[in-house]
Amino acid sequence: MTRLPGLTVDEIEVISAKNRASRSLPKKLANPLKTRPDASQGHKRGVFPKIAKPKKARKPTVLRDSRSEHQIQAAFVRRIILLERKYPILRLGFSIPNAGAGAQSGQAGKLKAEGVRPGVPDWCLPVPNGLLEDPTGRRHSAALWIEFKSAKGKLTDAQIEFIGMLGINGHQVYVCRDDAQAERIVLDYIGVSA
Repeated sequence: MTRLPGLTVDEIEVISAKNRASRSLPKKLANPLKTRPDASQGHKRGVFPKIAKPKKARKPTVLRDSRSEHQIQAAFVRRIILLERKYPILRLGFSIPNAGAGAQSGQAGKLKAEGVRPGVPDWCLPVPNGLLEDPTGRRHSAALWIEFKSAKGKLTDAQIEFIGMLGINGHQVYVCRDDAQAERIVLDYIGVSA
């Protein structure tokens, strides 16, 4: 126990007991351990050294792609544009202008009038390849479709239905949450190892 100037240890214990009971003593005398250090201890007058509190254990952080669906798709399209010179077939790839909840007022109605359907994947490469076998025994896939989703994004019922119909009719459809993953899928589809 730290000794206060002018008080004995017994007096400090009595003051502490009374303080706990009444809480009416000045703060200076309420807790003798929190006395003001003097200049001889190397402290500034009235400034107490801070005691670090132990930090709570953190959960390990899981690295997730925090980008939106739009940001992931835009990054993917930039990658494809860079590859078009080397693989000209990629110039046939295109995005589908689906107007979702973030569409401007009136735009969703215009696109619907023009034939835009709910559930259509975000990007398409309408090039057949030899990965699937049709009823005549020929191996091909009619086209490649990619639906982009954010890390927490989920497929809507319309998307699940449309993707299922595409798969039944010989199309390859992928749901991608990363632009690099989508690029690898496209390169594999056209027969180029990444």
